[in-house]
Amino acid sequence: MRSSNQFPGQPAGTPSLSNPNSIGQGRSKGSYQLQIRLSEAQEFPGSMISYADVRFATTGITLAGVPRHSPLVGETAEVESATVTNNSFATAQYIGNILQTDRKTISLAGSLSSSTDIDWYSFDISYQQLVSPLAKYLSTIFDIDYADGIGRADMSMYLFTSAGNLIHAGEDSNILDDRATSLRSADNTDLGRGSTGTLDPFLGSVELPAGRYFLAVTSRNQVPTVLANRLNRNPGNNDSSIRVQPVNSGRYIVEDRVDGRPGISATGPIVPQFLPQSSRVEYLLGDVPLYLLQEVSNGSAQVYLANSFTGELSNFVGSATSDLNDFAIRPNGDIRGYTGLTANVRNDANANYVLIDSGTGTSQSTGTFGLTTRRLDATTFQLTDANVGLDFQAITFGSINNFGGNPVEAGFLVGNRIVPPGNVGNFGVSNTRNILYRFDPNTGAGDSQPGIANQFNIVTPGNPDPPDIILGAGTNVNERGFIDTSTPGAVSNSVAVTEATRVRATTTRSLIADGDTVTLRALPNTTVIFEFNAGPELSLQFDPINAPFRTLFDGDQFTVDGVVYQITTNPNPGVIPGVRTVFYQPTMTNEQFVASLRQSIATGIQLGFDGNRLNFSGATTGSFGTLVARQVARDLGSTGNVSSGRVAVNFLAEDTAETIAVRLAQAVNNSGFAGLSAVANGGIVQFVNATVTATTGSSRAIGIAPGGNVTGIAQVNNDLYAVSDAGGLYRISQFALESINPGNIATYVTSSYNLSGIRFTGLTAGPRNVGNGQYEDILFGTDVAGNIYAFDTSGNFVNVFANGDSRVSTGLFNLSGLAFSNLDYNLWHQSGRRATDVGHGVNAPNDRSDEAANGGLSWYFGFENRQANNNANLNSFSDPLSQPRALATPLANTYNFPGGASGVLESQPFSLSGIATGDKPTLYFNYFLSTEDTTSNLDATSPVPMRDSFRVYGMGDDGRWRLLVTNNDSALEQPIERAIDNNLAGAGAPAVAWRQARVDLGQLAGSREVRLRFEFSTAGGMGFGFTGGRGPELRVL
Repeated sequence: MRSSNQFPGQPAGTPSLSNPNSIGQGRSKGSYQLQIRLSEAQEFPGSMISYADVRFATTGITLAGVPRHSPLVGETAEVESATVTNNSFATAQYIGNILQTDRKTISLAGSLSSSTDIDWYSFDISYQQLVSPLAKYLSTIFDIDYADGIGRADMSMYLFTSAGNLIHAGEDSNILDDRATSLRSADNTDLGRGSTGTLDPFLGSVELPAGRYFLAVTSRNQVPTVLANRLNRNPGNNDSSIRVQPVNSGRYIVEDRVDGRPGISATGPIVPQFLPQSSRVEYLLGDVPLYLLQEVSNGSAQVYLANSFTGELSNFVGSATSDLNDFAIRPNGDIRGYTGLTANVRNDANANYVLIDSGTGTSQSTGTFGLTTRRLDATTFQLTDANVGLDFQAITFGSINNFGGNPVEAGFLVGNRIVPPGNVGNFGVSNTRNILYRFDPNTGAGDSQPGIANQFNIVTPGNPDPPDIILGAGTNVNERGFIDTSTPGAVSNSVAVTEATRVRATTTRSLIADGDTVTLRALPNTTVIFEFNAGPELSLQFDPINAPFRTLFDGDQFTVDGVVYQITTNPNPGVIPGVRTVFYQPTMTNEQFVASLRQSIATGIQLGFDGNRLNFSGATTGSFGTLVARQVARDLGSTGNVSSGRVAVNFLAEDTAETIAVRLAQAVNNSGFAGLSAVANGGIVQFVNATVTATTGSSRAIGIAPGGNVTGIAQVNNDLYAVSDAGGLYRISQFALESINPGNIATYVTSSYNLSGIRFTGLTAGPRNVGNGQYEDILFGTDVAGNIYAFDTSGNFVNVFANGDSRVSTGLFNLSGLAFSNLDYNLWHQSGRRATDVGHGVNAPNDRSDEAANGGLSWYFGFENRQANNNANLNSFSDPLSQPRALATPLANTYNFPGGASGVLESQPFSLSGIATGDKPTLYFNYFLSTEDTTSNLDATSPVPMRDSFRVYGMGDDGRWRLLVTNNDSALEQPIERAIDNNLAGAGAPAVAWRQARVDLGQLAGSREVRLRFEFSTAGGMGFGFTGGRGPELRVL
């Protein structure tokens, strides 16, 4: 059908009306509607009858041909006048029974007069002709159209029962069938789709039991009181038990009630287990707080917190005004130590048991050792009080078995009797150093059980008053024994060597340096010294990337053994008289320069290279002035000469311990000394007809204890281990710990030769629960230079630190002790302790699809008892609740641990693919917070750091965590949800209650793999990226 193409005045019957070529040439164009009359009678839609008086009619007026179901004006409309309103529940406008309409639909038209206007409507769901004993329901949808996008209100609607209880709410929507298609955009030509934008409310479908209901339609600014009070912080004026959740007619993406209770959605959720037990992110070594003790001066010490993995300091805790040489953390979390001085006076009375505050570092005395030191009178040889006190050097807490065979806690202590030269305070005392005692961990009192006299005399008929005898330390508290750190008369015929160079990340360490020696006494009595010889040696520093650039120039020269090497940037320089050319490009790194140099080096010289260490083995001299001036190298000053009378052991920088051992054995076998030979086995060289009398550098004689004072003790597998300030490692058996012996009770660990020479200052055992006990058999020791070493009970270094190293530096000189926090596992666990709390359970929905019930299990961050956490191996010794804390500070059902507590839960992945931001993907979860509730304020003038922090993050396909929820009031940005705390302090504190978080996940919409992360930390955060904090997390994609 087309329009006419005739112009006014054209004669009728113009041929163009029937000319096919005129198609499309009409004067008008567009869409047309064809109406076909079905009868002769003319119908006039919208006819009006006025002034009629219709009485006693069966059918008074019949309207035919009117638009009965208009998508614009509806079947009914709001009735409101000066005298009739529908602005309250009581005056709600009744719009009928849905089940008495031809399409089971009521279309309503209305308007809001202001942002505070609330229009109320009531309707019935009543099955008039259905008789059934079963409950009657109607699947119902509520939809508001023609508002958003065409200059009208942003509205919401709320559905109430006849008793005034809110049961459903409808807000924004993004229903496909209700939105204009992408081709039509928002032109509203398709009246079957009523929403132009996403702000039109939609509710349904919902199963409504038969009855009367009330619908409130209002602007987004108006919220029912019961919903507004969900987040009310005022006690007695909140409805925190109210829960909001999506309608259950659809399929939830996630529905996890923790205790396995089935969900209520029509179809089971896509992800039924959102937070299984495996969601708990278990601790790594760097997650365990590490306390460090630094000796500042006699009578003062400082306490720090450090990262256990990197050694970096995270906090200065405070100063302890005590003569502390060591400290240890009890299983209950108390930090303990002993002091022997008061006002710089050392005597028996000043042997005090001190408590160090884990938060401030301050110390206080809570008990005494109960010490009395004795000696023999130099004239009468009778026992007399010496009152010299003890110098306490090492402390630890370990377990021994009680009479029932169960492990119980015991304290162990090492002290020395120190008196000035010429003082008779130790006269007659057998053992004065490295004395091991046991004490009561609660009181600090020395424990002499089982009591055996070690101070006595022997009366005979001929000698009724013999001299007294002191077998042991001469103290009223019986010692377990003493630790002899030497091995008198021991000789060694083996030496252990190391690799030449150790490279960790960007750090290069020369373990074997030019000039290090191994000294042998060859039989019968000849001294032979073998000297390691690196030849000329450089530390390379090429840097072609970072300014100032460190590179060489064409024509630069250096010499080795008189041979001139010249840098050339020409790959084909030809022969240059008198020099050997080394091809070079300004972009070369250390490795590339060495590779090029190898092509030019003279015969008889071997290049060794590892990290940034370069040596010219076999060469005697080198001149590298130009390289040093260009700052591409540092001359280490070594030569290829060895001292007179010594035998050279040439080596390369990249030599392993096994290669070094072979080179040393070859040098011994080729030395020409009759009968002297050697055999290399791994990193050990065994000598025949010779003993090792001395070593320098990293080589160690095997089997000879280095001696020294014991400075640290720790228990591993029921045995006690001790280290000395000369690098010795010693073992004391469990039997010796439970006995009394005035003599030596220690055995030198002969395989610990690699530790020899380390000036140890402290020792502790590794965390028992991290990595399922991965570190509990490892010893961690500090030295005077501020390093921390990790090694096993055989003395072998263990690479557990950052960059795969066995040593990290703290930067604290005079470091004197270390202790891991007793919290070495994630406290998150599933608990039923709040199962009956109000708001923790399940509310019965209006459609009766579920029953009200207690909450059962929930994820809880806190310590209940030793059985609650299935990721911790605790017994009667290591149980934090086995012994009360010194100041009765609470621990049960808290997270009150030294160094703080933190933990993470990471959800299973779920998909938001195909979901748009307008679909409003939302996370709902119940929570109970009872923390310090401190608001962070990082203002430069008066900063207030965050303390207990609870945060929820979300991660999409881009791998970036986005903050979704926080309990920090300060500087909140949308769309971050605020979590409410149940702190009881203060007049404005909220009521104690479980609450619900409703979190917009729109910023993650469209991601195929989404994860959520729940974090709690007493330090205000997890410390990612901060000095001494955790490093960036690495994960496999």
